[in-house]
Amino acid sequence: MKTIAAVEVDLERSPLGTASRLADDLCGTPVLRRTLGRMARCRRVDAVHVIVPAEQRARAARLVDGLPVRIESHNAGRPAWQALTSAARKWSLDGWRGGIAGACWFDEQLHASVLAALGTRENADAVVVVPAAAALVDPDLIDAMIAHHETIADAMRMTFTVAPPGLAGLVIRPDLLGELAAAGTPPSQLLAYRPDHPGGGYLNQKFCYQTPNTVAHTAVRLLADTERGVAVIRDVLAEAGEGASAETICRVAAGRDKVEESLPREVELELTTADQLAETQLRPRGVIVPRRGPVAVDLVRRLVDELRAFDDSLLILGGFGEPLLHPGFGELLEICRPVDDERGGVFGLGVRTNGIALDAAMRRRLLEHGVDLLTVTLDAHSSETYTRVHGHDAFDQVTAHVNRLLDELREARMARPLVLPEMIKARETTGEMEAFYDHWLRTLGAAVITGYSHHAGQLPDRAVVGMAPPRRVACRRLATRTLVLADGSVVACDQDFKAKHVLGSLHEATLREIWTGSAYARLRDAHVGQRFNGWSLCTGCDEWHRP
Repeated sequence: MKTIAAVEVDLERSPLGTASRLADDLCGTPVLRRTLGRMARCRRVDAVHVIVPAEQRARAARLVDGLPVRIESHNAGRPAWQALTSAARKWSLDGWRGGIAGACWFDEQLHASVLAALGTRENADAVVVVPAAAALVDPDLIDAMIAHHETIADAMRMTFTVAPPGLAGLVIRPDLLGELAAAGTPPSQLLAYRPDHPGGGYLNQKFCYQTPNTVAHTAVRLLADTERGVAVIRDVLAEAGEGASAETICRVAAGRDKVEESLPREVELELTTADQLAETQLRPRGVIVPRRGPVAVDLVRRLVDELRAFDDSLLILGGFGEPLLHPGFGELLEICRPVDDERGGVFGLGVRTNGIALDAAMRRRLLEHGVDLLTVTLDAHSSETYTRVHGHDAFDQVTAHVNRLLDELREARMARPLVLPEMIKARETTGEMEAFYDHWLRTLGAAVITGYSHHAGQLPDRAVVGMAPPRRVACRRLATRTLVLADGSVVACDQDFKAKHVLGSLHEATLREIWTGSAYARLRDAHVGQRFNGWSLCTGCDEWHRP
């Protein structure tokens, strides 16, 4: 079987839209040369092709000079689905899968039409797609995937594996690449659940090459396309060395202390606690939430300036009120994601809304400012259930707003915002859960059902079944996420809607000072040592296991 490798290169921008680091030094060697050097050690790859936009061919040739690779150039532009998949992947960069609508790492760049043409021209039986920023790609794992693919190629036209992004590749036949290109469909959709064609168990089917648990259960991005990704790779190289195995790489990467980072990866910002659904039951909003806000515009500006220090920071406008009711919502969007300079804002921008105020003017703002994700907290699939759980009937109004937004996105040929209807699984909603999920999956390709939380005993328990594991461990979110309330208070997580455990205030300190400060350190130490005296919400919390 003839197998070629394809490494798609852009020396200006990464597939995520961040500045390309492929020519940057990484422990003495440019990132791209590291990737290609490791690929050259693959025994089952017949040739490595570096694919670049035509205007970058000369620069790429200089960068890879002396390596056993072939330079290919194209004028095809970016992949058809890249805007969509890059927005979807922003919220799960550390996972091989888990992006919105099931997006996978191999959706981020893969140019199906270009790769199909290359595979056909080379008369290749399979193409191994490897990210250019995969400076720790494991040649032994690539070889094992190719060997596995050879045994199933007649029945299965693709082989993937469960591994951190950047450690492995995707093995795929040229004819399947051609079909994906013609359909405008990313390869992850071959793995996605579809209501009309139900399937499952993809991870156990033959086209998934099984990796050891150490590899499969490690969630960390091993791609040098963000500052944090580069830092992880540097640490791994320093501790494990150049020739480390996939399992060693994963053990070292998983053991890094994420808290050492000076800012959280994700921040949720409450704009106001005002809410049209004052009597809603499934979420801590409305009359049970203390009055806060509207948040000061200057505070948001200072927060965004801080978050821009990292090129993969995520900001959710949400909290315990309706963000669209902030009187300066349009001005805040301009701060978070300027219309004329999208790269001047935060990397990932999301809005969590009940959708009642999602009128034409508001929808236009979301499109103009390139909001990546719009989560609509619908929680029902009928007017009757909506009224029962929210105390007000706005079901038809909200669904009409969502449907009109979808029409506007299609008319403008825009991929963002990704619209994500959300339902909380509770005793009041479980009867509509399947219909809700299937409807929105057919309509949007995505929907989310999340578990009910009693918010550490502050709300009645409406959960269908408890989901917390039997053995308590330190909360996973304390290393990566935080919540800023509309009065500037910083609390650890979305369980603390009454601000019982304030860790600092953005009116008195920067987010960096609070995140790395003594109050946060005491909380993290308490979790590591299972000592929750003084942290009453942590004692009663059932959400500590969630990522």
